[in-house]
This record gives sequence, C-alpha cells and structure tokens, in this order.
Amino acid sequence: MSSTSHRFLTEEEFFLWEEYQPLHKHQFYRGEVFTMEGSTADQATVNVNLCVFFGNLTRSLPSQCYASLLMVRCPSGLFTYPDFIIVEQEPQCYDRKQRVLTNPVWIFEILSSTTEAYDRGVKFEHYQSISTLKHYVILAENRPHIEHYQKVGQSEWRLQSLKGSNVIWELSEFSTSVSIGEFYHKVDYIENEVREALDTCLCDPTEPPNLYG
Repeated sequence: MSSTSHRFLTEEEFFLWEEYQPLHKHQFYRGEVFTMEGSTADQATVNVNLCVFFGNLTRSLPSQCYASLLMVRCPSGLFTYPDFIIVEQEPQCYDRKQRVLTNPVWIFEILSSTTEAYDRGVKFEHYQSISTLKHYVILAENRPHIEHYQKVGQSEWRLQSLKGSNVIWELSEFSTSVSIGEFYHKVDYIENEVREALDTCLCDPTEPPNLYG
C-alpha cells in the first residue's frame, strides 16, 4: 500500500475527510491514509451472494450482517473496510455516527491478485487483535475456493480449506451447511480456470491444459 496523504491525520480528521470521498474507500493506520482498491465484477458478485445467503440465514437470529460499507477498527490501530461482516449480538460502534464497528465475530475478504498477500498476511494479523473475532474467511474471487480460519483457544487459528463447487461447508455455529458453489452463483469460474491454466501453461500451447493436476 502507498499512503495518499501528505501529512499525518488524527482519527477525527480522517473520519471527517472520509465523508467527502465518495469515489473510494480508504484505510487508516497510525495517521496515514491508504486508498483501497475497487472491486472486480466477480468480487462484487461473490459479495452479493454472501449477502443473500447469510442475510437470509440470520434473519431470525440476533446476528446482523454488513456489507463493505461499514468500517472496522482493529485495536492494533488499523481502520479498514472488510468485504463482509457478521456480528452475533448488538453491534458496538467506535464513533458517534456509527460508521466504525468494533465487535465483528465473522470477517470475510474476497481476494484479488493485488490484495491477496495483504489479506492473508498483514491484514489478518491486524484482524487477530480484535478480541471478538472468531472466524476469518477468505474467498477466491473467480473460482470456488474458501479458506476458513477459526479461532481455537486464545491465539491459535485452525484452517479449513474447501475447493470445488459441490464441496459442503459445515456451518455448525448456524446449524446448517452450504455448498461452496452457492457463493459463486453467476461467476463463470470454469472459464476463469481455463484462462488461468492457459496463462500458466509451460507446455506446448497447442496442447490442452491439464486442469486437474
């Protein structure tokens, strides 16, 4: 990331400035402002599918879901916009205008080629400073692949990797399960897999790529 501000801002200055930035969302960390990357069509489609599934799932529960318009504060100092959030109880906000959430239990990020390393690494480290966070879910943007990190004990995170549209994701916290393909409805992931295989194929380009290893 590269900073977009030429001087350090206070939190109050950042919140005020952010209100007048309709074209982009921004992250804030220790006085510096960073412009966040816009979404691709596939990312936006996966996000809508998350909203539909978990929105319906939690409709009769005390849990609440929020799309990418709500900021989260990490005690480590990072303010950022996750792609999707679930709060299990009453939402707690950091600011009077209720734009910054402090008690997410689930955080979802939809990867892109430019944000993947950050979402897997430094950003996840920041998220781990949130005491209420129990689940961190990473979704590939253009193929059915979900990585679910679940907090075990005080600081250990257990990873479950799920690949394939027909693979079932057991959501014991909600007493239900769902196929991974549910979140990739209207994403042409077959075409994406073929395109990626062609891009990385080191063999004779006239030969069909092997998509299955």
